[in-house]
Amino acid sequence: MLLIVMVLVFLQIWLATPAMATGGACLPPDPIDRPSGLGSIASDTYPVRVHWLRDQDEVKAAIILDYAELSWAVQVDQMGFVPPLLPDDADGPELDFYLAPTWNGGGVTYGDDRVDHMVGDGMNSTTSFIVIHWDYPIMGLASLVPHEFQHTLQFATDFEESTYPIWEAVATASQEWTLGPGEESYWDWNIASYQEAPWLPALTADGYYASQAYGLGWSYEYGSVLWVMHLDQVLGASDGAAGPSLWRAVADEGAGLEPDVLEAFASVAEKPLGDALNELARTRWLVGDDWDSRGLLAAEFWPDAFKVPTDNATFNDLPLEHAPNPQPQSTGQSFLSVTGLATADPTASLVVQVRSDSELESALLVLWWSVDGQLGEETAYGLDPQVSLPVDGLDRVVIALTNLGPPGYDPDVDPLYAFGDQFLTIFTEVPDPETPETTETTDTFQTFSDTHQPRPTSASACACNSTVGAVGGWTWLLLFGAFRRRPPRRS
Repeated sequence: MLLIVMVLVFLQIWLATPAMATGGACLPPDPIDRPSGLGSIASDTYPVRVHWLRDQDEVKAAIILDYAELSWAVQVDQMGFVPPLLPDDADGPELDFYLAPTWNGGGVTYGDDRVDHMVGDGMNSTTSFIVIHWDYPIMGLASLVPHEFQHTLQFATDFEESTYPIWEAVATASQEWTLGPGEESYWDWNIASYQEAPWLPALTADGYYASQAYGLGWSYEYGSVLWVMHLDQVLGASDGAAGPSLWRAVADEGAGLEPDVLEAFASVAEKPLGDALNELARTRWLVGDDWDSRGLLAAEFWPDAFKVPTDNATFNDLPLEHAPNPQPQSTGQSFLSVTGLATADPTASLVVQVRSDSELESALLVLWWSVDGQLGEETAYGLDPQVSLPVDGLDRVVIALTNLGPPGYDPDVDPLYAFGDQFLTIFTEVPDPETPETTETTDTFQTFSDTHQPRPTSASACACNSTVGAVGGWTWLLLFGAFRRRPPRRS
């Protein structure tokens, strides 16, 4: 019976949700009047006040206040996010929560205006307030309140940041950062929506556009938490530091759009965008029974619905020219698995090349597994990147291709949803016995430990090789996750 009720509630909320009229970037909604309050309760620790309009909501207001205090303690005091901008001079000087009807049945965070209240600090800051639907279930407040609280910190950092996923991805990650491991933060409940269409722009696509244009990725911006958690857990220390770093990296004074999210992602990853997106592709592929210790901590237990679609080929198909279908859009990715390599000539090398007739740049990742249980990867990026590796001992490879767009690609200027034209060429080649071998190389070699800390041994612009040792009721949950996630970033 509970399931039936939740399905009906979800459908009512989804059908009532207004869709974005344009694709790609969007700005915060126009300010609205604050709800009129009947009563309120204020924190003794932080400048936070919760208002209610109905007598029966007083208990729920106290629960919201508890989670708001926890959110402030973790996200601001411990993690270092910019605090909410105060005073807002409305209903007192505190950050205000209201229990009232909302258009989406969940939570909404609104900016009071579109005016930078702290000129000269390098950020674009405005005051904000949160409205939570007065009938929102108490059991969902633990994750909802930290999510919406995070949006107030974003309004205080750069309220005109135009790339939708960074709002929702960081807010969704904040659910886990605030509640901690083992609690029901539900941060990963929309991963399937992100993974099902890896060809969409990995860092900038949103579900409003994607669901209307392609019928996929309807909660893509929430599932984009995967790339935030990748920065936090795979490249970072799993301490949430990637969150405030990302937002400080995109912040700018006034209405400017630079630096953009691509630049922020590369900055936090501390490497060029091509390398950074190759690493993200690795994390996206290491899910479920394909997982190893290089992946996200939770991904080992994710179901097949959380995997990226992967094309398949065998050694007998080589030489192969492969055109991804659909072609990845700018920063979008595609995956191809090649098996049966153990039957190849052990003296041969496997060569993987990328070609773009329109001279788009690409990132190329080749993950490999050997018959004796070893694994590793080779990467390259740029115009027509190529990698080559010995076939001897190989069992299979997975090839990830990322469309980096035209040289100098800028998501704030260039089209977000432009399809690429890349082709993969895969073949083996046997060295000419009359040609002497050379020991010279221009590759960068890295070895990664299980804690993902690189130990570089040489330097190069954009290619590397790494090797590590061998490692050894969902439908309802996803539906409820979709229901729970409807509280959006701002509207």
